[in-house]
Amino acid sequence: MLLYPIFKGEVYQRRESMMQITRTGCVVLFVFLASLSLLPHSPLKPTIKGLLFTGVTLFTGMLLYQLQIQHHRHAEAKRQLIDLERDLGLFGKEETEKSIYPSSWKEPPPNWILPIFAVGMIILTMFCWLGIWAG
Repeated sequence: MLLYPIFKGEVYQRRESMMQITRTGCVVLFVFLASLSLLPHSPLKPTIKGLLFTGVTLFTGMLLYQLQIQHHRHAEAKRQLIDLERDLGLFGKEETEKSIYPSSWKEPPPNWILPIFAVGMIILTMFCWLGIWAG
């Protein structure tokens, strides 16, 4: 019973971490894109374009890796939480007992957060690449 609130908090903390990573990454990429398009500057040399292109790619790759780590930790905490809830009898001890939770909660639902966040980050990265290429 002591572990239940810990794992419940862990599930919410990991989901919030994924949102924070995505927010921070999108803001950084958006500011980079805005500075490329709004600030006056001379045309970029090919070496500078290559460095910017590589930097944006590495930054996005690191963010996606961090997202993947947090997503895995979230899924593990969610599985552990479901196991604890099952052991506490929140789903009913036997098939004839009425459970507190619906039976559909016995298994974690498919989690589409990571692909949605990843696609958003990749699209924003592509816009940054276009901005670098046009600059």
